[in-house]
Amino acid sequence: MSGWWTCLEERACQEADENVLRDRRPTAVKAVWEALRPLGVGVHEAEQVVHARYEALGDRVRHSPPAPQPLQAVWLLLRLCGTVTPSTTGSWCWSRCWTTRLGTAI
Repeated sequence: MSGWWTCLEERACQEADENVLRDRRPTAVKAVWEALRPLGVGVHEAEQVVHARYEALGDRVRHSPPAPQPLQAVWLLLRLCGTVTPSTTGSWCWSRCWTTRLGTAI
């Protein structure tokens, strides 16, 4: 474990562990960094402390499912609607994305 963990106050340790257990890595890093910043610790070291906490807490961490990629979400939606061929899906996605960017959504 990182030696910086022992420098944290109890409140900061609890906050970091709560965030790690909920799989809120950025919030945990921010809590550690803000607590250790007066000691000259940078964000990289705070990330290492949080990484060590993930390893220490192991299976207790409730990992969030990864968010679907936009194209995967569109593909799933089109499959559910009955448009299952890659060629029709690709052309629909292309025209939808292109016209949405131009501000003239279909």
